[in-house]
Amino acid sequence: MTHPGSPSSQPFRREHARPEEGARAAETKFERERGIDRVEVRKGYATVSVGPFAEPLEQARLDVLRRVAMQQVSVDYLKLDGPRMSFVVAESDLQSLATALEGLEHQSRSGRSVVAIHAANMRDEEGLIAKTISQVMLTGDEVDHIGDMHDRVIFVLDAATADRVRLEVGGRE
Repeated sequence: MTHPGSPSSQPFRREHARPEEGARAAETKFERERGIDRVEVRKGYATVSVGPFAEPLEQARLDVLRRVAMQQVSVDYLKLDGPRMSFVVAESDLQSLATALEGLEHQSRSGRSVVAIHAANMRDEEGLIAKTISQVMLTGDEVDHIGDMHDRVIFVLDAATADRVRLEVGGRE
């Protein structure tokens, strides 16, 4: 039986613990490292531009979205640009989209990829978004879309450029 205050009654004090009790446990990481930690490339997309529209713009835009929805085509990265609108669709949906947009002025570009460059708290890292965009723009290729979230910057661009961006910005294969 141990007495209160004796060393063996306080097993959690370092000076009284056995060596195996005092060994440090492996730490669990709760946060990702700062800076770019992953570049994700998703292929098989097309960009679509529709318009110009006559007034009222809102009604014309809603009409386009209704037509696209009736063909069950999913739209991503919708941009409303003056008398035009643009968005990204899966390449496999281009035929259905052509049916939906019949009679409307529109253009599509297939062979596009979505590149997501991930970094923890990207918006809080001074200059990281600007540096990332600069690296992509230095490819010299056209970028169809740029968007950002708290932890990533998203680009839509040509599939061949996407692979170069993954290697140059991500630094690994």
